[in-house]
Amino acid sequence: MRTRAKDQEAAEAAVAHLLTESLLMIRYLAASDGDRPVPDNRHQEQVRTLADLCHNLPAWLDPTIAG
Repeated sequence: MRTRAKDQEAAEAAVAHLLTESLLMIRYLAASDGDRPVPDNRHQEQVRTLADLCHNLPAWLDPTIAG
């Protein structure tokens, strides 16, 4: 396998891992812990930031993708 193909494969695996971890963190931050019925403002802001990153990441990595 050529080096460029290996680099592309490694980058795709890293992005997939990043998206998976981000979605798990979003679920964790958005979940109620029993003491609070809804996430507090700090958690809501973190969720929005992670969601924006996940949404925009493909276009940032490949500008030919329409957003």
